Amino acid sequence: MLSAALKKNEESIIRNRVAHAFLDNGGRNFWIEVNKIRSKKAPNCKIVDDCASEASIAERFALRYEDLYSSVPYDHIVSCMTYLMKWKMVLTLIVCTVIVLLIAVTFIMPLYIKKTASNSFNVV
Repeated sequence: MLSAALKKNEESIIRNRVAHAFLDNGGRNFWIEVNKIRSKKAPNCKIVDDCASEASIAERFALRYEDLYSSVPYDHIVSCMTYLMKWKMVLTLIVCTVIVLLIAVTFIMPLYIKKTASNSFNVV
């Protein structure tokens, strides 16, 4: 309970400090205070996969990404993309055909039926 009260008091002090910085000098002091609040950085990890030095960590990442990027051959990726592009064109043609048919059925067919029906009744 004590820590919650301390946290609330700390937040109140920070809000007051930012408000005073803004009121006293609306420019630079305000942003300095904001940067002070936001400058709480998380600590950097010192050990990654049993590697402790920056060089060994960098080498570890390089090896992992090399394995990742070389896991699928480039030719295979290109052939897959070509295949997908071909199907995209086919699907686009199908969609365009369906749209044209829908337009024909929706707008042209009723006019044709109306005209045909009026012609058949005129012949007596």
